[in-house]
Amino acid sequence: MLDLTVVTDSADWVLQDEAGGELGRYESRAAAVEAAWDVARVTEELRVVLIRDDEGEWEEMVVEPPHLH
Repeated sequence: MLDLTVVTDSADWVLQDEAGGELGRYESRAAAVEAAWDVARVTEELRVVLIRDDEGEWEEMVVEPPHLH
Protein backbone atom coordinates (compact mmCIF):
# COMPACT_ATOMS: atom_id res chain seq x y z
CA MET A 1 0.00 0.00 0.00
CA LEU A 2 1.37 3.40 -0.99
CA ASP A 3 -0.14 6.36 0.77
CA LEU A 4 2.18 9.30 0.22
CA THR A 5 4.99 10.22 -2.16
CA VAL A 6 7.77 12.78 -1.75
CA VAL A 7 9.47 13.83 -5.00
CA THR A 8 11.91 16.57 -5.90
CA ASP A 9 10.75 19.13 -8.44
CA SER A 10 13.85 21.18 -9.34
CA ALA A 11 14.01 23.48 -6.29
CA ASP A 12 11.21 22.05 -4.13
CA TRP A 13 10.31 18.78 -2.45
CA VAL A 14 6.65 17.94 -3.12
CA LEU A 15 4.42 15.83 -0.85
CA GLN A 16 1.68 14.04 -2.80
CA ASP A 17 -1.23 11.87 -1.75
CA GLU A 18 -2.03 8.44 -3.21
CA ALA A 19 -3.97 10.02 -6.10
CA GLY A 20 -1.02 12.26 -7.02
CA GLY A 21 -2.62 15.37 -5.55
CA GLU A 22 -0.17 17.88 -4.17
CA LEU A 23 -0.32 18.30 -0.38
CA GLY A 24 2.50 20.83 -0.15
CA ARG A 25 5.88 22.10 -1.38
CA TYR A 26 8.89 22.26 0.90
CA GLU A 27 12.42 23.63 0.75
CA SER A 28 13.99 20.39 1.98
CA ARG A 29 13.45 16.64 1.97
CA ALA A 30 13.38 16.70 5.77
CA ALA A 31 10.55 19.25 5.80
CA ALA A 32 8.51 17.18 3.32
CA VAL A 33 9.01 14.01 5.40
CA GLU A 34 8.04 15.93 8.55
CA ALA A 35 4.83 16.96 6.77
CA ALA A 36 4.17 13.27 6.03
CA TRP A 37 4.51 12.60 9.78
CA ASP A 38 1.94 15.36 10.36
CA VAL A 39 -0.47 13.62 7.97
CA ALA A 40 -0.08 10.39 9.95
CA ARG A 41 -0.65 12.23 13.22
CA VAL A 42 -3.75 14.09 12.02
CA THR A 43 -5.34 11.06 10.36
CA GLU A 44 -4.21 8.79 13.21
CA GLU A 45 -3.17 6.19 10.63
CA LEU A 46 0.10 4.55 9.64
CA ARG A 47 1.33 5.82 6.26
CA VAL A 48 3.79 4.38 3.77
CA VAL A 49 5.89 7.10 2.11
CA LEU A 50 7.84 6.55 -1.10
CA ILE A 51 10.63 9.12 -1.53
CA ARG A 52 12.38 9.82 -4.87
CA ASP A 53 15.55 11.92 -4.94
CA ASP A 54 17.18 13.96 -7.75
CA GLU A 55 18.96 10.91 -9.16
CA GLY A 56 15.73 8.91 -9.39
CA GLU A 57 16.58 6.63 -6.47
CA TRP A 58 13.63 5.47 -4.35
CA GLU A 59 13.42 4.97 -0.60
CA GLU A 60 10.44 3.63 1.33
CA MET A 61 9.59 4.85 4.81
CA VAL A 62 6.76 4.07 7.21
CA VAL A 63 5.42 6.91 9.33
CA GLU A 64 3.18 6.23 12.29
CA PRO A 65 1.06 8.50 14.44
CA PRO A 66 2.31 8.89 18.00
CA HIS A 67 1.04 6.28 20.42
CA LEU A 68 -0.93 7.71 23.29
CA HIS A 69 -0.41 5.96 26.60
